[in-house]
Amino acid sequence: MALTPRQQLLVSLRFYATGAYLRLVGDGHGVSEATVCLAIHRVTDAIIHRCPGVITWPSDPAALGRLKEDFRQVAGLPDIVGCIDGTHVRFTVPREQRAYINRKGFPSLNVMAVAAPDRSIVALSVHCGGRVHDARVLATSGLPDYFRNGNPVMGGMMLGDSGYGLPPWLMTPIADPTTAEERAFNTAHARTRVVVENAFGVLKMRFGALEFGLRLKSVARCVAVIHTCFILHNMCIKGGDFGEWLGPLRQDEGMVQEPADGAAELPAAGAERRAGLVRRNDLVRLFVRH
Repeated sequence: MALTPRQQLLVSLRFYATGAYLRLVGDGHGVSEATVCLAIHRVTDAIIHRCPGVITWPSDPAALGRLKEDFRQVAGLPDIVGCIDGTHVRFTVPREQRAYINRKGFPSLNVMAVAAPDRSIVALSVHCGGRVHDARVLATSGLPDYFRNGNPVMGGMMLGDSGYGLPPWLMTPIADPTTAEERAFNTAHARTRVVVENAFGVLKMRFGALEFGLRLKSVARCVAVIHTCFILHNMCIKGGDFGEWLGPLRQDEGMVQEPADGAAELPAAGAERRAGLVRRNDLVRLFVRH
């Protein structure tokens, strides 16, 4: 049975929203599992190719200024343009492919995202298995080059947890705060960074495929569906749907990432880390003065 484009879209949305077996999705629409599979492939590819600019930082200086101000309104930290973290999406994969087996023992993709205060996503990377540390995901994502090559976000910086390094464009909390100013900075850091955890929570409540896992035949197909769900999430945010109807907001229950072993695993080392320490100290002083 051939499906119209509208029917293919509805079938795919049902799959994204539930993460159900393809046969069950097909039963709900009166079509075969093969038809559902083909529809999901077509719709997923179409959304990715037709919506290349949905996940991105604003390029307009005025919009970037508003983004920084929105972040400052959260807890007072200036010049923030995003909060970074990783979340694991379970999927079916042969057990022998150890790169996908995470620390909890199940296969997953470690999805890196950068969130804005409204829980929209401004940067996304879905290229690493669950075994890969968050810091390595960042280091191989292309995002460091984005910031190093002229920093197109008007000198802005991201916030991340202690699992990341400390380049001058990614501020992590102070490991052992000894002053009231440092403790105040860490509190503001945590209050601001929670937006990315909330974003992951909304995404997984909105799209059951991300919460309950993907049962597709290839890693590439899983990557494409994850990418598509993040695009659709941003489209919902832009349309004014912030997910309140999903129920009480919950944060993503991700895995705590300790700092990676060895400088080679971290995205910041040497001179870049020293520059990061200087900028964080400046940020603490600037934050306290305001």
